[in-house]
Amino acid sequence: MFNLHIFDLHVCVCVFFFLSGFWVTKSYFSSSTLKEFFLKRIKKILPLYFLVVFGFAFFCVFFSSLTPIEYFTNPEFFKYLFWNSLFLNFVHPSLPGVFENSLSPVKAVNGSLWTIKVEIGFYLVLPLIIFIFSKLKTQKKQNLFLAAIYVLSVLFQFVISYIGKTIPLFSKLDNQLPSFMSFFVMGIFYFLNYKTIAPKEKFLIVPSLLIFVLHYFTETAFLLPATLAIIVMFFGTRLKFLSKIGSPTDFSYSMYLVHFPIFNILFALNPLVNEKFQNPILFLVAEFSITFTLAFLLEKYFVKK
Repeated sequence: MFNLHIFDLHVCVCVFFFLSGFWVTKSYFSSSTLKEFFLKRIKKILPLYFLVVFGFAFFCVFFSSLTPIEYFTNPEFFKYLFWNSLFLNFVHPSLPGVFENSLSPVKAVNGSLWTIKVEIGFYLVLPLIIFIFSKLKTQKKQNLFLAAIYVLSVLFQFVISYIGKTIPLFSKLDNQLPSFMSFFVMGIFYFLNYKTIAPKEKFLIVPSLLIFVLHYFTETAFLLPATLAIIVMFFGTRLKFLSKIGSPTDFSYSMYLVHFPIFNILFALNPLVNEKFQNPILFLVAEFSITFTLAFLLEKYFVKK
């Protein structure tokens, strides 16, 4: 099977947070009241989240080494549902006997769920950020305020990573909201200054690509949020064929939620299928096809109803 390290899953999560910062800020400004904003976020996040958590928990009985009776009466099954319902996936990420013999190096049923608590934390702090932002009368002061959040976030991640090398307990803070606030704030900045930034992207894209590549060699991520934002928006707005694919329904969130368990299920099935399935291209095609189909069904026939 192909090497998982060819995929930088961390960058994928960072892109998710940046886009979330952009679109959630847009949602905030399009809401007439704070109550309306939070209701829209609740309707977007919670139904699908709980459907995925409970749905895969029941479906994974087919991939457990336990019998169905042992599986559904095991305390670990209920602990999984309980902690994941509280958005604390890291406390209990696994189901009893599930994926024990899988080739996948990740035994968590759905390793993408840890990001939801970070996402919800951003929803809670965004109104405060916009409130302070609105009290600053000049654009220069407003952008300096966002820049200060960016710098503090990057410094927080650096300090926590450094301390975590000697005190492992601190390393758990590396995946919390402060560490990723730089990506969210780049989304806010891009939304509020889009007309100013967009014409300059053609001059910024080459340096951004170079810095993005160099961050793998220098092991520093200080400019990663800014460069990643420019790269995503540059290609996302200029590859016109992307706008002609799909439908008006947004599948990004549902695909994000289901892709990880599908990934694990395909790994679990690997010994049962033809050796050709070990081809990385075929694996990716299967992963994307199943993920998109399931996301389509969830959005069209469950969430919309």
